[in-house]
Amino acid sequence: KVCLLLGVTIHWKVRFQDLCPSGGDVVAWDIITDSNFTPGNFSAVVACDGWHSSVAKGLGIRRVRADGEDAEPDWEIAVVTNFENPCRPEDAVLSDWQWPRAFGDGEVAGVRRILYFQGETHYFIMTVDRQVLDESSVFVDASLPLAGNRSSGTLLAPENIVMTRLEAFVRQIAASFTEVAKQESGLAVGDGFWDARQVLRDEERGTMELSAFPYTECLRMSETPMVLQDGHAPVLFAGDALQEPFWPYGEGCSKGFLSALDTAWIMGRWASGVSHEVLLVEREMLFNCQLHTHESHQGKEVLLPHEQKPWPEWDFQGRRRPSTYLYSHDPSTRYRACSVKKELTKGQKLVVVGVVFLLTSLVVCLLLPQMPQ
Repeated sequence: KVCLLLGVTIHWKVRFQDLCPSGGDVVAWDIITDSNFTPGNFSAVVACDGWHSSVAKGLGIRRVRADGEDAEPDWEIAVVTNFENPCRPEDAVLSDWQWPRAFGDGEVAGVRRILYFQGETHYFIMTVDRQVLDESSVFVDASLPLAGNRSSGTLLAPENIVMTRLEAFVRQIAASFTEVAKQESGLAVGDGFWDARQVLRDEERGTMELSAFPYTECLRMSETPMVLQDGHAPVLFAGDALQEPFWPYGEGCSKGFLSALDTAWIMGRWASGVSHEVLLVEREMLFNCQLHTHESHQGKEVLLPHEQKPWPEWDFQGRRRPSTYLYSHDPSTRYRACSVKKELTKGQKLVVVGVVFLLTSLVVCLLLPQMPQ
């Protein structure tokens, strides 16, 4: 909806394949797609195409580990699903329990981590051992390698997953989760609660909202947050294409917003004529600020407060007054240690030179009549 309000053009059923420098006099990028559609030349490109970024691969940009190590990380398996939420009284019972929280081994049989959220759906995401899924006969071929993707020939490739057995496994985990909730807090949840709720389906794709994917605690990020072609035509990365989030911390959405705001700021700076040297330094600085936001301190050591509560907080009708949102695309509103250099653009420099010239001329005109002959 926001895209439509801003006049963004969306091209359906078009898949990006590659980009290459245009051959004209103007430095720009040509976008290559898998169809006859030709988007034309672009002065700048923002890649938000996930952690397997096709844009990064096309430019030869590597993914590197955030901890600086070179070894291939150890992969784990996450399973995610969405159950329908009919919003009945028994659904509201589960929302009263404080979530998310991490389970230790043995608290819920079969999983090592599990997070639950309730909104329009009942959402589960969990870490599952390979052996546990194998014992549930989830894999067609359990001998395939667990790689950092779901491409053909890997353990978590869609064609290697028996979806009916994966669904049965997830329902078993959901039931065990509910039993723990009942024991810890006495929640009144019926025994057949999950049997009465279907796994949601993506009608357009004809698939269930249920999948298994690889992840690692050794988070990876783009080798560089921005590329310039001959000092112009920037390519910037945002979201998972820039840095992979660690899902147990629930940081994907927040870091995605930060990278989007950082990218918007750099795009504005580029459009205003800031030199490419300054752009590269600023983008690297903002990326470093984002990297230092950590769940242990919830980013408070790096980020400024995002809202200002009103005073008084309540109006005379007993309603809470809305807070003022403080973040903007300007990084100085978000990061505590932000030292963005406000470099003047070419137009601003001409204005300054003109003002200085006029003031100097005025001073000379005022002093000349008073000077001795």
